Amino acid sequence: MKIKTYLTSLILLFMLAACNTESPVKLYVYENEPEFTWGYGLFYGKYYSNYNQNNNVLSLNLFTSGLTLNENNELTGTGQYLILEDVFVSPQDSMLAAGTYTLAESGEPFTFFSGSKFEDNNEEVPSGAYMYYVEADESKSKIVYIKEGTFTVSRQGAENYSIDIQFRTNEKTEIKSHFNVPLDFYDLSAEPPAANVKRFLKIKKR
Repeated sequence: MKIKTYLTSLILLFMLAACNTESPVKLYVYENEPEFTWGYGLFYGKYYSNYNQNNNVLSLNLFTSGLTLNENNELTGTGQYLILEDVFVSPQDSMLAAGTYTLAESGEPFTFFSGSKFEDNNEEVPSGAYMYYVEADESKSKIVYIKEGTFTVSRQGAENYSIDIQFRTNEKTEIKSHFNVPLDFYDLSAEPPAANVKRFLKIKKR
């Protein structure tokens, strides 16, 4: 099963799962200093090689403790879900290297793309760096886009990472946090470059 397809399905499924409530629910309190406790990374290799971009591309998916997967692989609960889709590393790296990553549109190592949305078949699709605030009542869930900031990574063994984030969203909210999280990276570098429509549209505009 491809992780990218799984991720798309995961987003849709947690929206459906969040709607299955029969009693009034307490609103999730948005945290400006969230602690992400689990997640995973995706390695795309030289994903933008068709555009003379030879640096490797990663994405990160991080979740707070209130979000869990049930037996049907549905994301349930309430919390915050941070997605950094286009994180650039050197051609020699296949996982996050230690250092500070800065939001920029350059595609250089130690940078990542900002968050934005575009329309695909009359649907608004998030892209780049963004965060879901997941409510038990799906109609109250929302997405904010990361417009400024950095995150700093240090490695603690093969799979454990210490990460500091300092972001500013499109709502001018400051998000700051330090957390330790284990990350498994899944290799999707065999996929054709720019195979994902969202990514293709984004790079084509530049």
